[in-house]
Amino acid sequence: MLSSALSTGQQFRRPCGETTICLGVFLALSAMVDIARADLLITNWRGNSVLRYDDTTGAFLGELVASESGGLKRPIGLAVGPDGLLYVSGSESDNILRYNLQTGAFVDEFVGSGPDGIDYPLSIHFGPDGHLYAGSFGTQSIRKYDGTTGAFLGTWATEPSLNDPLDFTFSSTGQLFVSGYASGALYHFDAAGNFVQKLAEEFGDSEPWGITFGPDGNLYAASYLLNGIGRLNGTTFEYIDTFVDEVTLAGPGSIAFGPDGNLYVANWNVNNVHRYDGVTGTFLGEFVAKGSGGLFGPKAILFVNVPEPATWVMALTGLLAMPFLLRSRHRGVRA
Repeated sequence: MLSSALSTGQQFRRPCGETTICLGVFLALSAMVDIARADLLITNWRGNSVLRYDDTTGAFLGELVASESGGLKRPIGLAVGPDGLLYVSGSESDNILRYNLQTGAFVDEFVGSGPDGIDYPLSIHFGPDGHLYAGSFGTQSIRKYDGTTGAFLGTWATEPSLNDPLDFTFSSTGQLFVSGYASGALYHFDAAGNFVQKLAEEFGDSEPWGITFGPDGNLYAASYLLNGIGRLNGTTFEYIDTFVDEVTLAGPGSIAFGPDGNLYVANWNVNNVHRYDGVTGTFLGEFVAKGSGGLFGPKAILFVNVPEPATWVMALTGLLAMPFLLRSRHRGVRA
């Protein structure tokens, strides 16, 4: 009887072990789903392409969107949509195109030209509401498009003195901040798109370009003419100081804080990207070397996490294997 009981116990312990293995495989594969390739993407304005760089070393990794793919001409803005696709604005092709974020393959034209379309699009961003916003040079405004269909939802932010809305960003409360390149000022709009005020008189006639909020909650803006990065209080929007001076910059354009918390600046006149300490503004060196990968006219810079296709295949394989492992467990119980 003892022998029989031990034998039965062994039969029950075997499927338990299989279940543990099964669960372990599932958890391991599930964890792998979260693994993603981290890239720095840059729109190569004169090359009509989007280039890819290592987000840690700045090394060139290849051309993600090939030159003029889908009819792209003079790309400026970059954004990743809720659908996981890469959106690129073509300033001279007058459209916003979509591409596969993993392969760079052309998907379709999301927004075209025309009365309800876009006229020389500049920066693009998805807002807190999930819709796509685009700076429109031709209409001197920020235009809004349905984030799912691309349908025109109206002019979102405009003001008579706004000239060349080159870049913009949203605050955590949905307020909009726009750099007026030709008007030489920063503009503040509320969450409904209504004009509130001009900001930072220190930027007067300085051709502000890139604008973004930092990890500290403050607002940062690049001055193309003054070769500096200004910092504004993220609550009162009063000018604080010059965060980065002109010594190491040459026509700063787009700016972005990276995953490491540091500030990255595209130098339009030098065709490279510089990195600065995100807390002190100290120059940390050239991150993307001059002309690396054919970089000529860097516009938008965007850090992205790209899920690897193989990861999803492995995860799916693990899920499909679950029923067979569980069936093996049931056979062990019935034995």
